[in-house]
Amino acid sequence: MAAENDKIVYGGSMMLFIGTGSTLTPLAFATSAKFDLTLDIREISSKDSGIWKEKAAGKWDSKASADGLTSFGLTGNTNGIDELFTLMIAREPVNMSFAIASGSTPNWSPDLAETYLSGQMIISSLNLTANDNDTSTYSITLEGASAISMTVPVPPPPAVIPVFGGADANATNTILISFDIAMADPSAHLADFSVSVNSANVSLTSVALDTDTTKLLLTLATSMITGDTVTLSIVSGNIQSSTGGLLAELVDEPVTLGFVVVIKPVVSLAACNDPNKVLVVFNTHLEDPSSNMGMFDLYVGGMPIEITGVTLNPIADTGVVIATSETLVTGNIITFSLDAGAVRSTSTGLNDEVLNHAVTNML
Repeated sequence: MAAENDKIVYGGSMMLFIGTGSTLTPLAFATSAKFDLTLDIREISSKDSGIWKEKAAGKWDSKASADGLTSFGLTGNTNGIDELFTLMIAREPVNMSFAIASGSTPNWSPDLAETYLSGQMIISSLNLTANDNDTSTYSITLEGASAISMTVPVPPPPAVIPVFGGADANATNTILISFDIAMADPSAHLADFSVSVNSANVSLTSVALDTDTTKLLLTLATSMITGDTVTLSIVSGNIQSSTGGLLAELVDEPVTLGFVVVIKPVVSLAACNDPNKVLVVFNTHLEDPSSNMGMFDLYVGGMPIEITGVTLNPIADTGVVIATSETLVTGNIITFSLDAGAVRSTSTGLNDEVLNHAVTNML
């Protein structure tokens, strides 16, 4: 039984709480508290009973009492003699709880995480004793006025440590982080998350529970594009499951980019600084467009000129280089056009038709 010893209740931790509303307060300076539950027994013996009495259960009755040190006009969260007197004179039932106390002096309350007794009672007696050369004391008795219930709290489920199930970018600026169990709200711990895009940390604006509570929704301040290398890190200590289990540290976990970007040229970066080439920069990483050269058109002064090749920019795969046999010079008004689908992103997104798009002449 040694393992059960910690379940033995210490008498000093139990108090009698009373009140007229949902907030119950203890009796001031109580030195003892007592609760009695009794069952009336009625005799049902008859001449047929033989030599043994027969009995049956009657009605339940309850009583509570307490002794304490006399006090008036207290300001704490407790019942002095003046409060007890007012409750008794009202001749109305009070709400009672016989429970383990939670809190500290003078703000005690019933510990609802422990088993407790409760019901309604009427104060039937209030006695004050004041002997010479001694501390004045009081005693109070309450009689049951309703059914008494015993509330046994349901223990919380054991804390289950969440297991990371992957991270997916479902849009250009959000990442869904999956786990094997429902998660607690992480919104107060945004600083515990970090995201790296192409080896550079990016700013984050929020983290929240997704509608599917096994997922967290992390929002970035900037957009990702297909082809980016994105990783996620989370420090340990704050992010937890709905049962309280703490997530272990995550370091540079890969993020799968699952969105498709519609390709658009970046106007300010359609430029010519080579007498035989025009560079057009797009908003995402691209596949090789060289097989679609016939879907590109280049113009000088509104007149079409020959295109000799279309290649990915060798410096960054977000750009396309349009080559021409025509020698471009300062003052040329250069534009280009693309048929729909001429350029494909690495996430299979296609461009819409582009007509007579201006090129910045930097020759």
